[in-house]
Amino acid sequence: MLDDREITRLADMAAALRPDWHPRSTAAYLRRSQRHRGYADVGLALAFVALDPASDTPARLEQPGPWWQATRLHAASPPPVGSGRGVPACTRRGHEHEPAHACRACRSERISSRKNENFFAEEAAP
Repeated sequence: MLDDREITRLADMAAALRPDWHPRSTAAYLRRSQRHRGYADVGLALAFVALDPASDTPARLEQPGPWWQATRLHAASPPPVGSGRGVPACTRRGHEHEPAHACRACRSERISSRKNENFFAEEAAP
């Protein structure tokens, strides 16, 4: 559910994208019609509607359209690595952005290390 601060932010965002949409009018509309929805959902849908030249007002949110499908895609996306809600992050310094079970940086370092070992072993061979 949207609070007043979130509604103001969303209305300001819409006005930045569509200067012809006055933020106070957009905020009033959001309070009346979209308050029951989540902040991210309304933000995605409102940005989608605001950027569509076929939209005359933010009230287009009341119609079914691809803007609400975008919110379903957002909800289906996995949580960020290391967020505590999804995949744990690699614990090696500098690798925090990688999943612990499949860290590409660790794998790259292992491969590089093996290549160096083979190189030095070939150099030392008689």
